[in-house]
Amino acid sequence: MGLGAANWSILGYFIYVLLVQISDIAASLVGFALGWNASDFDTQFTTFQSTLLTTLSSAIM
Repeated sequence: MGLGAANWSILGYFIYVLLVQISDIAASLVGFALGWNASDFDTQFTTFQSTLLTTLSSAIM
C-alpha cells in the first residue's frame, strides 16, 4: 500500500496528514529540548521527522 492519496480512503489520508503535523511538532520540541546547533538543525529535524513518521505510519498500517 503506497502513501499516495489515491491508495488511501479519505479517513486514512487525513490520518496520514495529521501524523505529518504531529511529527513536525514533535521533532521541533525534541530539537529545542536537546539544544541542537542552529546550523545543523535542518538536518537533525529532517532525519528525526522521517524516522518518527516511518514509525508512526508502520504502527497504523
